Amino acid sequence: MTVLDRPASLARDAVRTLGRFGRYGASTVLGKADAIRHGQRGPKADMDDATLARKVETELFRAPDSPKGKVDVNVAEGIVELRGEVKNPAQKKALEERVRKVPEVRGVNNLLHLSKTPAPTRADAPGRAKRTTPETKDKTPRRSGGRTTAERTVPGAEPSPTELREAGQGRQAAPLGGEEDTA
Repeated sequence: MTVLDRPASLARDAVRTLGRFGRYGASTVLGKADAIRHGQRGPKADMDDATLARKVETELFRAPDSPKGKVDVNVAEGIVELRGEVKNPAQKKALEERVRKVPEVRGVNNLLHLSKTPAPTRADAPGRAKRTTPETKDKTPRRSGGRTTAERTVPGAEPSPTELREAGQGRQAAPLGGEEDTA
């Protein structure tokens, strides 16, 4: 081993390290440029409710101390509903804030409750613990006039149960076969 082996080895290591940093820097800059050119920061178009629910669950339950088995996530038309138990009010608020940060979420209905307290939607919950959702705030019942379905009577069809009742007849027997069956 000569006296010059050690400095030469250090120089080779320095060149390798500089090369690694250079490649890292170049790939980082190229990756950021691609993200700017191709990436979207806003909400993704045409995301269905099931996909949004999985995305929200990923955001909520990423932390190791998150209440994975205690909180349920439901989504309907972009509105996220959180149900379940949390340990303290700060955790309840933190979960709601994390859901609101997801760009595709249109609204949050937080029905989380603290451990050893009744759920806010239970009928036997105390008055102050009950939570009213936007749909239940209006105390007047909904009334619709006329038919509630799009069913129309078809000429020549068998009579409906209402028509049979009005005629004083009972339920008709099911047909046992077609007309061509004579066996």
